[in-house]
Amino acid sequence: MIQEPHKVSRVEAANRQLEATIALWLSGGEVLAVHTLAMATEQLIRDLVKYEKSDLHDHLLSTGALDSMRQVQAIARKLKHADRDPSDSVEIPDDNFNKAILAACCAMLIGIGVELSVHARAFHKIYFMTEIYPDVYARISNIDGYDNDEDMRTMVKILIGMSKLLK
Repeated sequence: MIQEPHKVSRVEAANRQLEATIALWLSGGEVLAVHTLAMATEQLIRDLVKYEKSDLHDHLLSTGALDSMRQVQAIARKLKHADRDPSDSVEIPDDNFNKAILAACCAMLIGIGVELSVHARAFHKIYFMTEIYPDVYARISNIDGYDNDEDMRTMVKILIGMSKLLK
């Protein structure tokens, strides 16, 4: 569907990019494409956090989290600057790396008071449960032996479907 050109705020652009990246991740999209979109989204959101000069920015700065996020952009920089050394190779990030970037994007947007889309809210809640508290997750679910990434994708899709039914 072709849309007429129109303007969106940077916050709306960040939210839309995050939603599209999560949707690509949910569909099992190409890991490098997910990474590229996630890193572009993370950069935009990190700039918004910096501009807000919120407590979140101070916290990210004091804990070194902003420096860590800059370091993870190595793959994105290599792709962006292929003209400098076209024969150089790029390490493909794993799915966990991309999930962590998307979760960080969700957390940063929440930290500056942005209401997340339903996709992002579902992703963030389930990421928090499965990745931050895996012991609790394992105790409350009898899914031992199942692929955690596939399980997470399925749960996010179910939550999104349920939220659409409740509207």
